[in-house]
Amino acid sequence: MTWEEQIEAVRTHPLIFRLSRTRTFSLTGRDHLRYLHSRSTQEVKGLAIGESRGALILTPNGRTLGIFKFFRTNEGITLVVDEIANEEEVFRGDLLRFKVADDVQLTDLSEMGIIYTLQGEGLDSVLGRLQRDLTLSPTGNISELPKFHGILVPHRRGLFPGCDILLPRSTEGEFLGALTKLGVHLGDDDGLEAMRILARVPKYGAEITERTVASDLPLEGLVSFTKGCYAGQEVVEMATSRGKPNRELALFEVPGGIQIGDPILSSEDGKPVGVVTSIIYGADGTSGWCLGFVKAELEKEQAYSVGERAIQRRWESQ
Repeated sequence: MTWEEQIEAVRTHPLIFRLSRTRTFSLTGRDHLRYLHSRSTQEVKGLAIGESRGALILTPNGRTLGIFKFFRTNEGITLVVDEIANEEEVFRGDLLRFKVADDVQLTDLSEMGIIYTLQGEGLDSVLGRLQRDLTLSPTGNISELPKFHGILVPHRRGLFPGCDILLPRSTEGEFLGALTKLGVHLGDDDGLEAMRILARVPKYGAEITERTVASDLPLEGLVSFTKGCYAGQEVVEMATSRGKPNRELALFEVPGGIQIGDPILSSEDGKPVGVVTSIIYGADGTSGWCLGFVKAELEKEQAYSVGERAIQRRWESQ
């Protein structure tokens, strides 16, 4: 299927995607809850076993070093981190930057298992059938798949409901076979990327880099405003109190020939107001969609261009 066909498919039925650039880690040790609570933007100390949340890692001046999902188990905290296939040591260094005498260990679990994500309308119906067929047992807001020794973690990666699925490699084939019997087909990286772009979901390495100020990102579900101190808190709190970020992530419909890194210009005076961070084109390459950060102060009627090419901002996710 093309990515366009996959977008149409998930409007009525979920697809399953392999997350080849996602890694999982286990955080353990006597101080692991306290350390992650103080190092990340999220409330961790009150996390129940089986509960999942999202979080950021920031520098003291509010720049973004990482984004991840995590959930608590009986043994510790499991972290699910996207887009770091070749940067595990960078993430490890950023997360443990302030570890001094803390009893905290971070273990890479990626070689022990594989991760998929199930995304699309009708997810509850598919999971309901899985519950009968696969005997799911809920624990908090995650679910276990005892037959396949897997875990389902809620994770909306596009416009529709979704969940990530952590499996041991030994049960991967059997699990995919069970989904095929339920009419769930395999999507690809282009389809997953298109879903992300059309839903304006930021990605590490594209919209999220060490130059990205956290307050420019959609912070819902990533930041606790009641938890107390963490690196970068002052910057986040000040920007939130202003009620509007300096920049915002925008979706554009674009013609062919535009590339990541191209400046986004104001059509009125030709001055740069942003930059293209992600883009995907249709099969013929003549049109597509892109994301880019632009100044939040611009009026809704503002016209944009990239070079001589006009681009259309879409205020609603597609």
